[in-house]
Amino acid sequence: MIRRVILLTTLLGSCFAIQAVELNYKTECIGSYTVNLPDNLEVALYPTKQYLEPKSHYPVYFADGKWAILSAFNYNRNNLSITANWNADELTNAKKQLTNSFLSIKNNNPDHLFEPWEKEDSFGYFEKGASRVIFIKENRIYSFRSSNYYDGDKKGFDFYKQNAEAIINGFSTRELFEVPQTAGKCIPYGFVAGNDPTIPLNLTVSFRLNDHPDIVISFTENTNIFTNSLRVGAEDEIRHFWGYNYDNGNRNIKDIKLQEKPKYKDIEMDGRKGVSGFVEIRYKDASPSDYGYYGVVDYDSINKKSPNKHPWLQLMVIGKRNEAKGHTPLSKDEIYRLAKTIEASIKRRPTE
Repeated sequence: MIRRVILLTTLLGSCFAIQAVELNYKTECIGSYTVNLPDNLEVALYPTKQYLEPKSHYPVYFADGKWAILSAFNYNRNNLSITANWNADELTNAKKQLTNSFLSIKNNNPDHLFEPWEKEDSFGYFEKGASRVIFIKENRIYSFRSSNYYDGDKKGFDFYKQNAEAIINGFSTRELFEVPQTAGKCIPYGFVAGNDPTIPLNLTVSFRLNDHPDIVISFTENTNIFTNSLRVGAEDEIRHFWGYNYDNGNRNIKDIKLQEKPKYKDIEMDGRKGVSGFVEIRYKDASPSDYGYYGVVDYDSINKKSPNKHPWLQLMVIGKRNEAKGHTPLSKDEIYRLAKTIEASIKRRPTE
């Protein structure tokens, strides 16, 4: 990994100019939360062309092939994949390949109590070591795949059957900015109904503005006791991300300068306290700087009665001028104001 120098710079009075660009906001739901986002944006999903091929750990992309490296979809210890839209012929072929792969699993594991199921445009299986639930809806494929171990413990047939049936009975599709009024968890273009407050969730959804493709927004709800980069504190997570993880491999980065005073600024999301780090990314070739905002609220391990109601919350807004595609990039001040507007809107849904 690249170890970068993170510098601290002071802004005069820590003030930022009023946002000049005009953005219209709508309310979207992610996991247990609602968040106001600019209404003209794209969601990073699994690409159809690579979906049936061997996948990398986080193969979630925008339509032009840009890797949404932060995106991670995991619902109740099920690895979740949601594809972009398929055409009719592609979808028929994909269903055939998936069905054949399930038959292969059954034939190769005769002692696993393999039980397939199919209902309208959904199908899958459960057995003594795993389950798979697939929905083909609205020209997308939604796949929930459990692993052989759940929360570190090996489970059995009854457990995976119950896991699959809960998803089958609770799943529905939804449009972007359609917020369900019942209990459950929102996923991109979908929803899983249920009122179990203990369901673990690790969901990072990434969005890119269509009119300003230099801007990528990511929001995370994570009920693990550590972040995806294995940090256990908000400041440590921010320091690690900007110092090690951000655009790792880009050797043109000269340094990353923290822009606020104090070093990590106090923030709130959903009334819970956290910290943020707003940075300038400078380049060795003297090209214009980029800017990024990262706000983090700690997982609350003290709240024993309802720990999953106090998960990690992470908001990332990053601008990369070289990805503006002919559009005018947002300025430093506009990026900051966009991040703070989104941050102030984050609320846990009343049903949760």
